[in-house]
Amino acid sequence: MFVIIIGGLVAFGLYVLTRGALPKDDGMNGYEASVISCEFDHSDGTGGGDGGNTNVIVNYTVKNGHTDSRIATVQIEYRDDAGHLVDQDWSQTRWIGAGDTVRGTEMTNLDVPIETGTCRIVGVK
Repeated sequence: MFVIIIGGLVAFGLYVLTRGALPKDDGMNGYEASVISCEFDHSDGTGGGDGGNTNVIVNYTVKNGHTDSRIATVQIEYRDDAGHLVDQDWSQTRWIGAGDTVRGTEMTNLDVPIETGTCRIVGVK
């Protein structure tokens, strides 16, 4: 009985020690991605009568950390200056060779009239 208790304590100790060493899921799935620029262009709303909308252009890079060529699908979040999520979108890159980096551009139209905000890549698959 004593051996079982000691074995259980050792197993639990190893679990606790190795749990911190496991890789964390950062949503990037073996890619490195970053936003280069994020430009908000708020229209004046003429013709629509709804207060206008906002065009956003995001330039980004994606590095393929895999050992084979892949196409990456990038998830981008758009937030207002207060940090509230306004919209999110997906963008797809061209083929990226193993270890290579490509640039991408995503253009979207937000249905809300905001002058400025932030763009953030929250995932790549």
